[in-house]
Amino acid sequence: MSRVLITGSTGFIGTNLVELYRSRGDEVRGLDLAPARDPAHSDVSIKVDICDAEAVRKAVAEFRPNVIHHLAARTDIDGQTLADYPANTTGVRNVLEAARQLDSLDRIIVASSQLVNPTNYVPTDEFDVHPPNAYGESKVETEKITREFTEQLPWVLIRPTTIWGPWFGVKYQGLYQQVKAGRYMHPRGQQIRKVWGFVGNATYCLSRLADAPADKAVHKVFYVADYEPYDLLEYAETIRRVQGARPIRQVPPIALVAIARFGDVVRATGRSFPLYTYRLKNFFAQMRADVTPLRDVCGPAPYDIEKSVELTVDWMRRYPDFDRN
Repeated sequence: MSRVLITGSTGFIGTNLVELYRSRGDEVRGLDLAPARDPAHSDVSIKVDICDAEAVRKAVAEFRPNVIHHLAARTDIDGQTLADYPANTTGVRNVLEAARQLDSLDRIIVASSQLVNPTNYVPTDEFDVHPPNAYGESKVETEKITREFTEQLPWVLIRPTTIWGPWFGVKYQGLYQQVKAGRYMHPRGQQIRKVWGFVGNATYCLSRLADAPADKAVHKVFYVADYEPYDLLEYAETIRRVQGARPIRQVPPIALVAIARFGDVVRATGRSFPLYTYRLKNFFAQMRADVTPLRDVCGPAPYDIEKSVELTVDWMRRYPDFDRN
């Protein structure tokens, strides 16, 4: 049995990772400021701000984990400067410094982000970064700080792409809700490919990276996603089929552009609208990432797309009022 420490344990990925390790019989402790998403995890986390170096040091020293998954971060893109993301810089350093004092540590997994680059950019190597916003800059700093500990810590850096599944935030449930209501429209003649990932596969891979031989994982960088890119229309059709919804409408792309511009006007008045120009741009974007190294280390993923969607729809039916972002 391992002792596993998870910062950000009440977040989306953290909640699923807690469940995975507890199902294996491991001893799990979380560090977080937010309450548990899953009521069954209310006994897991202690309230610690990762920007408080002494509190982090004390919590880590008392638990003496074998494995640390450092997931805690500010993840929105609303910040304007690097200074708006202290959790992704100071917080990272605090966790790594605390980990450095351990004699029990076998592995520390540190979460960066795909957004160290634009989503449609394929870097030439792990150091080829072009952050598109302040959040991306903060994650570049996360990676730089982690690399400072190469001589002291058996770190692994991960760059999650868009991860989805049970316990995801309400704003990420939009595609499922739109398909269920028959309001989702796909641009006719457009093949849109996304490198996304089901959270059950993502957490499986994180656990495998923690257990993998050092020469296969330590001091390496891995994109985390399902191994094969999604065709967005096929993914939406799977959601439609599992939910028993009406057929998906395919419309001329220009129609979506017009709806998005109308959405911009509505949002300018302070009201919400499901489609607007920024969201449409992301919708059309072809997402790319090389997940071959992840597959080589972790092996076959446990969930195919059909099962992943079934599990997600089942969770949404059981928790219809879940509204955490």
